[in-house]
Amino acid sequence: ANRAYALFKSGLLDSAASVGRSALERFQALNDTLAVMQASSTLAAVATTQNDLTTAITLQNRVIQLGTELGFPSLVAANAFNKANVEKSMKHFPEALAGYEMAWRLADSCGMLDLAMIAKGARAILWNDMDTTSLLRTNSMELMRDSSLAVLSRAIADMQGLGALQWEANFTLTKAE
Repeated sequence: ANRAYALFKSGLLDSAASVGRSALERFQALNDTLAVMQASSTLAAVATTQNDLTTAITLQNRVIQLGTELGFPSLVAANAFNKANVEKSMKHFPEALAGYEMAWRLADSCGMLDLAMIAKGARAILWNDMDTTSLLRTNSMELMRDSSLAVLSRAIADMQGLGALQWEANFTLTKAE
């Protein structure tokens, strides 16, 4: 799984997918659930990058389920956040909102404060991207109207404290819109 992740980070997506699938098969045969979750997370990242979003969601759901059952909140939080990003790109707004909420709460509860702050702010970006009908369907219209600017302002300040320039820029651009 580590080799597949290194290949993924190097931009060698086909190699990462091949190595990741082989690792996943080995880990499943060994009943090594933690390694299965790690390999699945890497394969989900590869699938997302390759725009195979259905596969990415399937893999992320698997990690979320196993991680919840076995008590790995950090893996669940990270995969919930990544799944929310995929759902958002597919315009599955209720699922994206639920994923960001899950990631925010779990990350906060297990000490992943950077992810908690990012996931909390990502909700406001989602609200900004949603059309009126989607906001009404998810009961987010008042929440968006009443708190998105405050959430974004807080998220910008949090990212400045972390030195997370990319997320600071994302939140600043959304606030400007």
